[in-house]
Amino acid sequence: MDVRSFLPAVVLSSLLAAAAVHAEPRPPAWAPAARAEDSPPLQVEPDMPAFLRGRMDRGEYLARRQGWYDRVRGTLAGATARDRVRAVQHMRQQVRALGPFGVGPAWTALGPQPIPNGQTSPVVAVSGRVTCIAVDPEHADTVYVGTAQGGVYRSFDGGANWTSLFDGAASLAIGALALAPSDPSILYVGTGESSSSCDSYFGVGLYRIDGVNATPVLTGPIDPPVTTGVAGTYAFTGRSISRILVSPSDPADIWVATATGIGGIGCDVLAGTAPPLGLRGLYHSTNATAASPAFTKVKVTSQGSVGADTTGNVSIMDMAFTPEDPNVLLCYVRSEVGVGGVWRTSTLTTPTPSFSLVLATTDRNGRGTLTVTPRAGGPSRVLLATSEPATGTGCTTGSGAIRRSQDGGLTFGSKQIGGGGFCGGQCWYDIVITADPQDTSVVHLGGSADGTCSREYIRSVNAGVGFSDANWSNGGVHADCHAIVCAPSNPSIVYMGNDGGIYRSSDRGVNWVSRNTSGFSATQFQSLAVHPYDPHFTIGGTQDNGTNWMDHDASWLRADFGDGGFCAIDQGSADTASVVMYHTYFNVTNFYIGLARVTTTACARDGEWAFRGAGYVDPTPNCEGVAYGANNGIGGSDPVLFYAPVALGPGTPNTVYFGTSILYRSANRGDTMTPVSQTLSTGGAISAIGIAAMNDDVRIAGTEDGKLFATTTGSSVLTDVRSAGMPTNFVSRAVIDPADPNTAYVAFAGYGVAAGQHIWRTRNLAGGASTWEPAGAGLPDVPVNAFVVDSLSHNYLYAGTDIGVYVSSDFGTTWTPLGTGLPVVAVFDMAIQPRARLLRIATHGRGLWEYPLNNATAALASLMEARVECGRVHLRWQVSGDQTTVVTLQRRSVPGEWESLGELPLDGVGTVAYEDADVIPGARYEYALRVGTLMLGRVSVDVGAQARLAIGAISPNPSTRGFVVSYTLASDVPATLDLVDVSGRRVFARDLKGAGEGQHDLDLRGLRFAPGLYWARLQQGGHLVTKRVSVVR
Repeated sequence: MDVRSFLPAVVLSSLLAAAAVHAEPRPPAWAPAARAEDSPPLQVEPDMPAFLRGRMDRGEYLARRQGWYDRVRGTLAGATARDRVRAVQHMRQQVRALGPFGVGPAWTALGPQPIPNGQTSPVVAVSGRVTCIAVDPEHADTVYVGTAQGGVYRSFDGGANWTSLFDGAASLAIGALALAPSDPSILYVGTGESSSSCDSYFGVGLYRIDGVNATPVLTGPIDPPVTTGVAGTYAFTGRSISRILVSPSDPADIWVATATGIGGIGCDVLAGTAPPLGLRGLYHSTNATAASPAFTKVKVTSQGSVGADTTGNVSIMDMAFTPEDPNVLLCYVRSEVGVGGVWRTSTLTTPTPSFSLVLATTDRNGRGTLTVTPRAGGPSRVLLATSEPATGTGCTTGSGAIRRSQDGGLTFGSKQIGGGGFCGGQCWYDIVITADPQDTSVVHLGGSADGTCSREYIRSVNAGVGFSDANWSNGGVHADCHAIVCAPSNPSIVYMGNDGGIYRSSDRGVNWVSRNTSGFSATQFQSLAVHPYDPHFTIGGTQDNGTNWMDHDASWLRADFGDGGFCAIDQGSADTASVVMYHTYFNVTNFYIGLARVTTTACARDGEWAFRGAGYVDPTPNCEGVAYGANNGIGGSDPVLFYAPVALGPGTPNTVYFGTSILYRSANRGDTMTPVSQTLSTGGAISAIGIAAMNDDVRIAGTEDGKLFATTTGSSVLTDVRSAGMPTNFVSRAVIDPADPNTAYVAFAGYGVAAGQHIWRTRNLAGGASTWEPAGAGLPDVPVNAFVVDSLSHNYLYAGTDIGVYVSSDFGTTWTPLGTGLPVVAVFDMAIQPRARLLRIATHGRGLWEYPLNNATAALASLMEARVECGRVHLRWQVSGDQTTVVTLQRRSVPGEWESLGELPLDGVGTVAYEDADVIPGARYEYALRVGTLMLGRVSVDVGAQARLAIGAISPNPSTRGFVVSYTLASDVPATLDLVDVSGRRVFARDLKGAGEGQHDLDLRGLRFAPGLYWARLQQGGHLVTKRVSVVR
């Protein structure tokens, strides 16, 4: 079933009618009087940029975002639920097999811990989504927090400091937490988030943490086989654990509710059957503290039963005991099939409890939550929050209703007038109700963002009869509430979890304080981009928490509002003040498509980024004196992904590319976009863009339906370059080798891909007849979301997957896990900081991390000469690196495997030369120098055809300023000439398009270069020749 069926229908056409653009110069309607860094945010809905607030219903917005996640992951077969567990196990086996040679140094977490200026009013620190909370029954300041994909955190001081407890688990997606009331040293953790959003990952089963309040010991994942009417089923495979209840007197006696599992961020309800999927519903164990607990499937309702089984197959979203009777259990069943509502048993402790429907709700696929408070001298009061349509005078259009039972859940009254509409149009996602266990008049209710028909949080002081905004003070509470828990020993202390992290109240919800503090890292990044020089400067888009910026001093700041999609930094940025940065919010056809830009960090704040695209026009000057919003040529009716891809090419400024169903290019920082392709797919939009680092005419684009197109001549008609046998999954990345524009890689998302085929490679991109081959041996069958080629050592490739990072040192022939200390978390993006040699990754739930690429710091080899003379190949390199005295020359016949030609010593000035007489006329060879584990200075040589590509005289050399470079081109195909310094940083580049075959001169005497040693590099048709030049004063 597609999870989008969970969502309320919204007619988009009525929303699009409201998309009229502004025509008169004036301050934008959403602009504040002052834009101080600590001023309140511009909106209450953190997903939406302020200038679009009110133009799209938030439920529709979330549905659109989930549609993007849906396309990323591809359809999941039922077996992939257990396949993901096996993938994690396989990764750990690979690590063990590497032994003392290991997988390299440790990963370092970069944060943010937390984001200091959240999209809240007033501004407070925020983090990522908190899904569940458990508080020690005796110590109100001892609290445990579960997150969407950040694992489990513990605090002993009420949230002033946090410690991660779950980094060693096979899944960091948490759906439920439960302490054993009689032994709070035992914490049960249910993996798999049941929030029904499309970045709510399914889990791997149940964990038990013993000694959780001292020295934690993890047991799990627990996912035992169960006996049902369907042979071969497991309890939790492919499901999300929505609730865990532990017997008040026996820590081994637990009840576990399961719900539909979502396939990672893909919004894919697992498409298989049971088995291999577990049957949804209620499970019971009486030996949960054993080494290998056993579970029994308990029938709540037979609805949805599979085959001969009669125990049902429905999602249970919440459960509650009643304190006066251990035989009573209440369950809220979602109406995926049949009738949803509240089911109750009064025979829980018997061998076969019998449940009956006590309240049928009318909301299709709705969600409900329960809370119970004891009443002196009578049965408990049960409060129920559902996603039913609201009733009352305050709101009748939103969803979210409150019902009460005064008899322990035997009967429920009609919908209350108060509180109606609290979760707007998305009660399927954010809905929670909690009653104070001592002061039964106080009830806490959490929903969506503040609006006419929704509330982030609202409070009742008359036992849920009515709710009011007047009896609490918003202390910067973030939108989208998922958990509210009162401390059992002191209910004045209340904890709240939402899409902005964790909050605490010490006065029963009257005032709230953010507890997103040291050690708590749950930010869900979508993307990142690094500065060309500064080792810290990074920006990254996040879900619900804007586009964030790590400055040159490693401090964090949210730089813009809204949801954060793709981002990019111009690689010609010379410092950390004048930096051209781009990011996207979201994109919807016929509504809003485009990107945002700033050119200085001084203006990188809410409301000052200039939007360029289709759907929003405002000529009012922003902080940089340009229009807030302008059309730039992107077609507003183009099919487009919710998070449309953005990429940069070479040039000054960098060319900017944007993908809809058409590839667009801008040479003026996005002010105008020109189509540079035909419509690439009628079945989907562009999902990945790759541009050659030194040749803007070499481009490759992949689509959401697995198509692949390219040009190596800058043509606006791209060629279909797919090879037979390639997957048809979502193309997550398309990358051109920065040192060889004839080599390209594509990565595929989704599951169900044949072994070794999540990454493919071509070595002959030019010519229109590319052949592709699998280049993913060793990668498990999990989505590959991110990919990068090391520009200094391009045999090194890095892949970010749903379970971590992998590395290949042989152009993709083999892959192994990289580094230590990184939790099992989805990696959405990655980039290499070239100056500091750091691999930086964006995770969807644990913030940013980095890894030192020490493999490429010891030496740098630059090719100085490659020529064919009298049937012999003559090669010469310049090698830098104080510790390097000997290199190994590697050669391969293309196609073919690499072989060693022996060790070569460096002369006194770091030069190494070789003459290869063992070559065949008409053949192509590749050469490289191996230094340790590095493959440096790689070059391709065509015997009999390479001699005419050359760099001749550079005059004067040495030079005190500029110089003239004489060069010869072998043909009329595109070529580039650039200069790099000793660190590999490119200081000049020139596209030689139109120069033609033969000898030419490039006059650079009008330029001024800093004193130092440089290499001129001439590249054409996949071949490269270089020559050294010195600048002195």
